Amino acid sequence: MGFPEYGHFVLMLMQMLQQDMRKFFAIYVIFLFGFSHLLYISSDQQNSGYFSFLDAMRVGFQAVLQQVDLNMENEKQLGPWSVNLVLVIVLCNFFLVSLVLVNLLIAMMSSTYEDINQGAKRQWNLVRARIITNIDKEMSEKERKNKQHMYWEWEDVHKDGERFMTFTTSENLESYLAERSQELEE
Repeated sequence: MGFPEYGHFVLMLMQMLQQDMRKFFAIYVIFLFGFSHLLYISSDQQNSGYFSFLDAMRVGFQAVLQQVDLNMENEKQLGPWSVNLVLVIVLCNFFLVSLVLVNLLIAMMSSTYEDINQGAKRQWNLVRARIITNIDKEMSEKERKNKQHMYWEWEDVHKDGERFMTFTTSENLESYLAERSQELEE
């Protein structure tokens, strides 16, 4: 978060992981369970012993990765309608998840990118102020009065005794001290 050029990228990644990916995985798990259940039932498992529900979930997940191995060893026991139905289900799963849901995820991430990019500087300054405030809370009174820490904060005391901070936009100690000395001369 410390660099203004990269701070908003960190915020984007955090927001994408916290919101967009969470929504995508919730929807994906629903689709995976639905297609796995449909695949398990359509394989006529009771009569053929084709595969278990976990195997059906594995096939559904592998369909998304385009690595489907249906293991049709018991094809003669299943019957032609079951084999074709299984293939249709796997293809529908591949189409819906790989094309539709992944494109939905890309659209959500693009929207998040645009939202954060518009207010990136403001958001970065807000996060920077929170970090500085947290650092200040951890500092002792002696550390707060140290001149080395003054380039990123300027502390004042309200007449009620309540402390408050004003954050500078200076990026280093030298530029802060130069700005500060000009203010004091005026």
